[in-house]
Amino acid sequence: MPRANCRKKGFTLIELLVAIVIVAILISLLLPAVQQAREAARRVQCANNFKQVGLALHNYHTTARTFPPGQILWLPGDGMTNALCGLHDSDTPKGIWFGWATFILPYLEQQAIYDRADLGAWSAGDMKNNNTVMGFIIEKYVCTSDPQGTESASNG
Repeated sequence: MPRANCRKKGFTLIELLVAIVIVAILISLLLPAVQQAREAARRVQCANNFKQVGLALHNYHTTARTFPPGQILWLPGDGMTNALCGLHDSDTPKGIWFGWATFILPYLEQQAIYDRADLGAWSAGDMKNNNTVMGFIIEKYVCTSDPQGTESASNG
């Protein structure tokens, strides 16, 4: 048998490299579309969180016949000490703040966290539970599209 008629089956190195380059180009075209789809999903989740917060506010209103208070401030001298009141801007008095976001927790399926908050705590000894509660991050209050994400929720 002459050797010229024998041909090995398979890809040459050049054909293999061309196939790899084509696959790499297709993947590089696909990745931005995947990232855009993920960002769109994050925006939809964020909008859904805002809708749930709005519904919780209205459910609170239906139950209490009023919207929750904007904020309640306990100042030092009401049984609080400066150390327990935390740090705020120089224009803001030091104090413990509870606001609407605390009062609608039961309507956001966060009853356990709401139950741990002692809204009637006026003395330093009673504030231990509230110091723990203030460290929780409520996912409904965090927009996943926000570049700061949970960082802004834990610091604010």
